[in-house]
Amino acid sequence: MMKKTKFFAVVSLFIFGGVLALPWPSRAFQVKDPACVNAIAESGSIALCQKNTLFHESTNINITLRSFTSAGAFVMLGGASDPWLKLPFNTKESTTSLTNGSSLFITYVGIFQGNKAVFQINATGPESTAELIVVKDTSLGSKTLLPASAAQTVGQFLLKAPASNKEVVCLSSLGVSFDTSFETDETILLALQNMSVSIGGEPFGTTYSNVSVSQNIFIGSSCFSPGESAVAKVVADISVSVSPMSFTTVIDAFGFSGSISQELQQNDGDVLGQFMTIGSVNLVIQATNDASTASKILLPGASQQVGKWKVQTQNGSVTMNTITFQVRDENGANDEFAGNFGTLMLYDALDMNTPIGTGSYIPGIGNGFVQFSGMAWQIPGGDIRYLVLKADINGSGTMDPASINVFVVRSDSAFDIVSFDQTGAQLSPIQIDDTAGGDTFSESFATSTYYLFHNAAPVITTINENPNLEISSQAKLFTFKITNNGDREMRLRFLTVTLQSIGMSPSGTIQHWQLWEANSVGGFGTLLAVTDDCPLAGSGVPTWCSKSQFANVVDVYFGTNNDMNDLFENFIIAQGSSRTFIVVADTSNALNGKTSGFVDVFSRIDGDAGFQSGNASFEKNWTDGNVGYSYIPIGGDENLLPYTASDSYPVVGNTLKVTL
Repeated sequence: MMKKTKFFAVVSLFIFGGVLALPWPSRAFQVKDPACVNAIAESGSIALCQKNTLFHESTNINITLRSFTSAGAFVMLGGASDPWLKLPFNTKESTTSLTNGSSLFITYVGIFQGNKAVFQINATGPESTAELIVVKDTSLGSKTLLPASAAQTVGQFLLKAPASNKEVVCLSSLGVSFDTSFETDETILLALQNMSVSIGGEPFGTTYSNVSVSQNIFIGSSCFSPGESAVAKVVADISVSVSPMSFTTVIDAFGFSGSISQELQQNDGDVLGQFMTIGSVNLVIQATNDASTASKILLPGASQQVGKWKVQTQNGSVTMNTITFQVRDENGANDEFAGNFGTLMLYDALDMNTPIGTGSYIPGIGNGFVQFSGMAWQIPGGDIRYLVLKADINGSGTMDPASINVFVVRSDSAFDIVSFDQTGAQLSPIQIDDTAGGDTFSESFATSTYYLFHNAAPVITTINENPNLEISSQAKLFTFKITNNGDREMRLRFLTVTLQSIGMSPSGTIQHWQLWEANSVGGFGTLLAVTDDCPLAGSGVPTWCSKSQFANVVDVYFGTNNDMNDLFENFIIAQGSSRTFIVVADTSNALNGKTSGFVDVFSRIDGDAGFQSGNASFEKNWTDGNVGYSYIPIGGDENLLPYTASDSYPVVGNTLKVTL
């Protein structure tokens, strides 16, 4: 935004050797000091007068001299920074240039008229400009201002004098108003107090304790040399009780003038500043989804993660004093009598060595939660922090076997979450949400990870064997180990191994399946089960196979219907111990019909890990697998149906290959 003003040279006039004729012509010089004219007229001697004025384009100035003291009377014409030009009257015509900031072409003519001389100056010159530009300062973006915050920048602008200016320009007034868009004018009156303006860090005008929407005029002086610029800031205090609102600060008028021309220019256009929002601090709490939060089985033990949340502040920092987590079951109902949790610890993920709070699960009707209070946890404004909840998982006799629990934020009520902004004001429920801008009362939100609680569960690992496929009547195909890390002994009820081949001919088969327990050196120890149910066939499935199979794939079941000497009736893996198993088969016919190429055999125990809502088999709402087990809790009975959950699924053996 800019305004132009004409600028012309300032000229001083000196008269020697005569007196001025009166009266002056209409566009002549007006001598600054009338006494100077009188002195010349009376003395008739050499005298001096000076007048600083502006030449306007194509201006003619006629000067008549009389009462010559000599024929050598002359006029001296010059500018503030130009060499003096002697204009004698016996010269017909001459042209020169005065350059006081811009070129000014002077033509003068001396004419004798009896005892008088008429001196005429024709002044012409190009128009020049004195400008001041005001724009929004884009280095400051839109932002949110907090109630009860002092000296907040509510608008920032850039003032600049173009390098083409020929004189210093000085700002003398600045009008500030507000575009409140959908807000009422009264809102801004209540929102802002003690508004002031600074230019280049220096105060400009006085402070308005009461702010007007329409216009606030600041009177001062701030000058700019050509090419110079400065930042203008509009600063105000934000009221304590202001409601959320938005506005834009506007410079709607400003006045300035050139230091030489002294011509006041008034600009009434609008320059819009940054979009500002006055809003309260928000606290956003969301469940986290990362590698540490995958659903899994929790066995008895100390300090195990049971929840994790991302916590983010908006519009300012927050100090959290209290937070409450509700325990829920797999159906989304509050679990008011959960037996799974001992002491619970809450951590800032930045420091997992020292908890920021400890608490206990509070059972009972209407309860079923843990509350952490007395904290002073700091979340800087705009920062993201993570809360990690850990628990000592109760052992058998207290734990609810095969139960599922999940922690949620109980609510954003003033009882369940107590947090304060930087002014010390407590956050209200509408300031606490699980999504930015939620702004409503929330209950049972930010659902974290589902966990399955067991006294015992299998951890299944593959033991890599020789990668070569043996061609024999008793070839090892798959070796794996099952570990019980629980606090109760675990009875193995069944297991199913899936085998697959690549490269067998239509007449090739692998069959006669055996399950062995390995001895201490990894060899054959105890034969546990034998089945000839279905072969791994290169093409087609024999009609005598008891279940539907695909070519090149077979599921082999080992359990109580094919065990040796009823070993699966009481096959125990003690707490804290492991047992190793070997799947064996007759591969003598694996290469039937082949004279070249290869045969590969793959083994695995299928299954999935983690929470699965709606799964009704075995442990409800949990994924299934192909190892069945049971245990007897303290003071309880062994589960009738086998459990099948494990975090190990799928368990994949190494590939065995034979090449012809």
